Amino acid sequence: MDETTRVLIVEDLPTDAELGEREVRQVLPGSEFLRVESREDFLAALETFRPDIILSDYKLPHFDGLAALKLAQERAPDIPFIIVTGSMNEDTAVECMKAGAWDYVIKEHVRRLGQAVLNGLEQKRLRKEKKLAEESLRAREREYRLLSQEFHDLLDAIPDNLVRLDKDLKILWANRAVAADADDMPDRIVGRHCYALWCGATRRCDPCPVVRTFETGKPANMTVTRPDGRIWDLRTFPLIDDDGKILNVVEMKRDLTEHRKLEDQLRQAQKMEAVGTLAGGIAHDFNNALTGIFGFGELLHDRVAGDEEALRDFDEIMRCAERAAKLTRQLLAYSRRQVIEPVHMNLSTLVEGLMKLICKVVGEHIEVKTSLEKNVPTINADHGQIEQVLMNLCLNARDAMPKGGRLVVETGDADLDEEYVRQNPYMRTGRYAVLSVSDTGVGMDEKTRGRVFDPFFTTKGPDQGTGLGLAVVYGIVKQHGGFIHIYSEPGKGSAFKVYLPAIDAPPAAVPESREEEIVRGGKETILLAEDEEAIRVMSERFLKELGYDVLVARNGEEAIDCFIRNGSAGIALAVLDLVMPRKGGKEAFEEMRKLNPALKVIFMSGYSFDGIHGSLGFTAGVPLLQKPFGPTKLARKIREVLDAHD
Repeated sequence: MDETTRVLIVEDLPTDAELGEREVRQVLPGSEFLRVESREDFLAALETFRPDIILSDYKLPHFDGLAALKLAQERAPDIPFIIVTGSMNEDTAVECMKAGAWDYVIKEHVRRLGQAVLNGLEQKRLRKEKKLAEESLRAREREYRLLSQEFHDLLDAIPDNLVRLDKDLKILWANRAVAADADDMPDRIVGRHCYALWCGATRRCDPCPVVRTFETGKPANMTVTRPDGRIWDLRTFPLIDDDGKILNVVEMKRDLTEHRKLEDQLRQAQKMEAVGTLAGGIAHDFNNALTGIFGFGELLHDRVAGDEEALRDFDEIMRCAERAAKLTRQLLAYSRRQVIEPVHMNLSTLVEGLMKLICKVVGEHIEVKTSLEKNVPTINADHGQIEQVLMNLCLNARDAMPKGGRLVVETGDADLDEEYVRQNPYMRTGRYAVLSVSDTGVGMDEKTRGRVFDPFFTTKGPDQGTGLGLAVVYGIVKQHGGFIHIYSEPGKGSAFKVYLPAIDAPPAAVPESREEEIVRGGKETILLAEDEEAIRVMSERFLKELGYDVLVARNGEEAIDCFIRNGSAGIALAVLDLVMPRKGGKEAFEEMRKLNPALKVIFMSGYSFDGIHGSLGFTAGVPLLQKPFGPTKLARKIREVLDAHD
């Protein structure tokens, strides 16, 4: 942004405030920051610092976020207020949002703070524009009531369509905006009926605000959609003579089409954030439970190896667990909170490598065609997630052609100019690589097109899908800074076009796949800290079977105490859950590292890491283990870290 953004941070810990500043500077480099931690300083900052946005911790020693929120609403209600907290349950989150917070960010996910700040500033801008527009409209309405028929040089300068009509709904006068919109000469508009001019109809519309004003003598207002799809706000005002008789009616028309598009985008963004908040909230407990299922499942597998029926039951349990884990991953993908590992890649190469598999899964009853541009521009994207976008779109096309048809996958490029963006305001100018997936299937009506990216929306029957396939596509594309278009009509098939931002760089070499190493144990001493009992018991048991000496703790404080009591120098590795009661894994490790600088660490979490290196101040390369995981994955990660050279 060109102007300096003033950010007021209500936080008693300077280190936490610095982490927040770092994330905000990533998206707003020229920002100015002020940290306060008392009620008096907060009130003073509202008056003198005049912040553009407020970031507040939920709990402070002598002040709290809800108190700051109440003061901000009383004195500066238009300033976005975001709660930033280290721990928040669902009840607390609901309390904050009901109290008027614009958003909240858990400190473990502070990497999301930059986007939350941008969302808050964008909502502030839209609210301000709406308020100004409403004030402008009210001002115009007052002016119209005061204007006499002498409606015309001044009214010609008004950008809204403005006409004066008689009782027969004939146009007696029209301003220049009407002529421009009708693409006709002003003198050819006078004398025509309004319904013929704007709707191409031979009789008046029903209901008609002009008729209502003639009947009641009062202003009227309604919103209509024209045959060409444009949305109009209509307002009518009576022109009354000295005897109180209605002479004519003035009708003012404003094109709301672009405004509605922006409102739809805002609603979609808010819906995305709501689902994202829900997904992030359930992911921790859900993934903890799944880790226990996967872990004890692996341990159970060897015990039932000779029982064929038991093995079948076991396999079904693990398939159910994997479906549950996939559902969580899909929700996180939709909400743009998946961890991505972007590389410079060629879109055509990716498509070409996946088409053999796609041909198999769509079936022989569907003809598959490709048209891949060799010199498609490079994109910076996560290979696996773009593959998922392509696969989901192709599977969606397959389901739309149960009796067979043609599937076409194409790649190309596009340069979006200002005119294109003006017609599609949710997009941005620039060069893009384009992925197109089209089919000759059943197609979609307007209502279905409007909901096709909603999570859990599906037109399929029961047990035929979760309704997350296209929602995941939308989330992945948006997380990569791209856009997606739908072209579809009932009976005429569908086409999805994905636009991904191009970069000026060559594609990176595709890394060779490695075979997974066998599970190896060791004799080292490992400190395991995990508040979830099932995970703690499973991990301890498996690691001891591999030969490790395992010390266990239920929280960060116990971990530090255990570390000291058992001789810090003899402990080679700490495996720590990031979020634990009484002290988190990161804080516990920092204290233990002071006693043993050679101590190695693996952090675990049931939350999406979401670029956690930056959000918690980690440097690149800190070992992270995303839940859910099984014993085998844990053992391989431990051996990898222990064997790594510092």
